Amino acid sequence: MTNWKNDAYAMASPWLCADPCAEALEWYKDLFGATERVRLAMPNGKIVHAELLIGDSVLIFCDELPEAGMRSPAAVGGSPVSVSVQVPDTDALFARAIQTGAIPIHLPMDMFYGARVAGFTDPYGHNWQLVTRTEDVKPEEMEARMTQAFGG
Repeated sequence: MTNWKNDAYAMASPWLCADPCAEALEWYKDLFGATERVRLAMPNGKIVHAELLIGDSVLIFCDELPEAGMRSPAAVGGSPVSVSVQVPDTDALFARAIQTGAIPIHLPMDMFYGARVAGFTDPYGHNWQLVTRTEDVKPEEMEARMTQAFGG
């Protein structure tokens, strides 16, 4: 009997529409050192399903497929979603992202919850947060730091 869950995937994986998808896949592979696992294209070349492995996470991608409800951020006025990726060096990867066409959302900064974080929008309209853990912070301390940071 087939298990209901495919163990090649986490319980939830983001599915991002990128236009053009093939170009975006190369950008993500270069920036994140991602590995391409699958690429399925229709005869017209449109990618209907591609998978990138970033570290231990699978992200799924496709070209715009409006008939299937898949629209790129550009087609809907931007993305309200941000993908968070843990990286060894937020500053270095952020600089590389900007050098290769990303637009900064916020510069690298140390956050009250014990991480160095930066945000950018990639050339395909998706938002990313780069996170490097800098210290272990207990929930009580995190709450106290948050209150102090936001003047509460």
